[in-house]
Amino acid sequence: MADAEKRGNVSWLERDGSPSAVAALGRLADEDKSAQAALESIASHAENGKTAQGGAGELDVYLAVWAGVERNQSWALGMIKKGLANAARMNDVASAMKRGSPQIATFLPELDAAMQNGCERCSAVLASASGPAVTAIIKARLLDPKTRDTMCIGLGSDESSKDARGVFVRVGMAARDALSCTNAAARMAAHDDEVLGWLGGSAEPGILRAAGESDAMTCDRVARLWSLAISTRSHADYPALAIPLASAVKRCPKELDATLAVALAAGADSQTLAATSIDPEDVTAAKMPKTCASVADVARGAAPPPTRARAADIAARCKP
Repeated sequence: MADAEKRGNVSWLERDGSPSAVAALGRLADEDKSAQAALESIASHAENGKTAQGGAGELDVYLAVWAGVERNQSWALGMIKKGLANAARMNDVASAMKRGSPQIATFLPELDAAMQNGCERCSAVLASASGPAVTAIIKARLLDPKTRDTMCIGLGSDESSKDARGVFVRVGMAARDALSCTNAAARMAAHDDEVLGWLGGSAEPGILRAAGESDAMTCDRVARLWSLAISTRSHADYPALAIPLASAVKRCPKELDATLAVALAAGADSQTLAATSIDPEDVTAAKMPKTCASVADVARGAAPPPTRARAADIAARCKP
């Protein structure tokens, strides 16, 4: 293999068709147009999941081409753009593009057009990039119902940039109206404190509920989320938070114990929210000792009668 590359034996490398041979062709293509043609030929024969004789697939070709992009080779730039315009190749091209690479900026118009033509993996590439040009594209894809789901899948990827996540939290509620967008919110909030702060402070209740239920967020993170929500949101929002909080408590009772105890020791609105979120049939002193210690005071306090009755029911079931 090394000898064939050293001698520039393009035909041998093309016949070999292994991933290593394709990588060698990519390096030779900087100076040899026949190597460029060989890469194009292999890509053409490897469309739709097929492979070359030596096992190389379309992705291997575009990994070699992307290496050329990183060397700033014009042939590679053109081949990536051509591939993104090809419906049969666009997803493998996107898979080969290094997430977060500054070179992504060269291909923003092509990535945007490819997304609109059905490229699912292009969304993760766009979401990994930064800067005003890409954030404008991300916003447009979120506003478009046809591309919203796919764009949110990309935003929920581990490689999404802070700029991209910022678009998600600032865009209007209607632009997050998709199942994948609620999942993306949880995935982003799992490791981004700014997204977590937005989620707790102002996100729509449906997304808040989905985040509390999602396995993407640890229960410790869910507890932090709800401490933020209860302490920062207007009390007028509390009725809409009861079901999302109840869902989180069901999943993470131990971790939310301290959060609920603080709410039960606060004013009537907080007491009502906390009491409403606790299922009397599913509470024990072992799982929620702080809550059980606080709820009896609510039952004897000045909260509204329904809240006191609910608290009394919970207290009666707080068994060791």
